Amino acid sequence: MKEVEVHFASARDVLGAYWGHLTGGGLAISRHHLSEEVCEGQTVSLQVCVDRQHRGDIIGTVIRTSPTKAIVAFSADDGKRELFTVAFSECCSASDVRLLVADSDGNEVNLQATLAQLSDAGCCVTLAAGDEALDEISLGSNVTVILGDSSENLRITGCVMAQWGALRWILFDLENDALPALRRHLDQIARSPVPQAQMDSAPTPA
Repeated sequence: MKEVEVHFASARDVLGAYWGHLTGGGLAISRHHLSEEVCEGQTVSLQVCVDRQHRGDIIGTVIRTSPTKAIVAFSADDGKRELFTVAFSECCSASDVRLLVADSDGNEVNLQATLAQLSDAGCCVTLAAGDEALDEISLGSNVTVILGDSSENLRITGCVMAQWGALRWILFDLENDALPALRRHLDQIARSPVPQAQMDSAPTPA
């Protein structure tokens, strides 16, 4: 098995490289990480380093290559969950958010989640581990994200575009009436002394 060192400058870059268009997830890496003899269909061991520190090894299969990028699909039995959980906790400044989603019977389910990343394009949230309704919010689910307290909040509809464990990446509807108010909300945050990490774009698959 070919061992490949993959270097990221920060935990945020690790999240940004996550490839969510696969059932088990994957990683988008620069093509220069792979030697010329590594081709599509080959199994590799990614030795992931963040800020020059080794963070773990991930086994995967190269499923796509281009002159600049390669996509590695994760195997089911490696340490990817721990890597992404740690990366997520390192780069996120969290706050609470509510999610509304319809269950299999069409009933509305109200869930508490932790909002970590927010932009006018979408957000990233983490659901509570062990929540019985965890499976109700999966890839393709239509959800309503509720920001703010009960007296004044924003309700923004969107769709789950990627998932990893308890993490959900939600893409907001472009025609959403709440988007102008959301942009004003983001402008207010940008002018406040909140950590900059909280205002960056939601980590979407690279």
